[in-house]
Amino acid sequence: TLELELGEDGSLRGSARAALTGEAAAAIRREVSDEDPATWDRWAQQWLDDRSGPKVRLRNAAIAGSPDSAVALQAEVQWKDVATASAGRMQVDLAGLCPARFGPDLPSGDRRSPVLLKDRLVERYRVVVTLPAGSHVESLPPPHGYQTSVGSWKTSWQADGSRLVVEREVRLDRAEYDPQDYDSLRELLRALDRADHAAAIVETAP
Repeated sequence: TLELELGEDGSLRGSARAALTGEAAAAIRREVSDEDPATWDRWAQQWLDDRSGPKVRLRNAAIAGSPDSAVALQAEVQWKDVATASAGRMQVDLAGLCPARFGPDLPSGDRRSPVLLKDRLVERYRVVVTLPAGSHVESLPPPHGYQTSVGSWKTSWQADGSRLVVEREVRLDRAEYDPQDYDSLRELLRALDRADHAAAIVETAP
């Protein structure tokens, strides 16, 4: 969940909360098992940078409980290149806010070996953007969704008073996909990438 404020210059600042479970949580636990907790801020920044993640200043990292428990992260976040301001309008792009992933750029062609992922994926993402005083949402992308035998995703945009709310859910139901499922998986991710490049238009105060 991201709670952000949109500045008049198009910058976004706010806070983020995330909870990771399953293999994603276990992988982080393995990576920080030998780290001094005092260095977790630096480690998390490097982890995001290595994955082309957003510019984040980590406020608190809580990694506690049994190895099967969720990893909870909190961060102060800042983006300078998500919203573009010009001529009384701002364009807020979803692609710049989305978590990094292995992407839609799976090559075309026959696949002879399985596609191996780290784990099954259920990713729920919510962004709440408070608009500058006197601004309002001028246009929103329509809701989108895609569902196949290999997984699904859906996105929605809403104007809620002085706030812009974006929700996105991605599901990949398997950690291993047979070669005959490759084309379906590739098209699922390509369609998600196209939806992620949608944008909202905000009209700013004169």
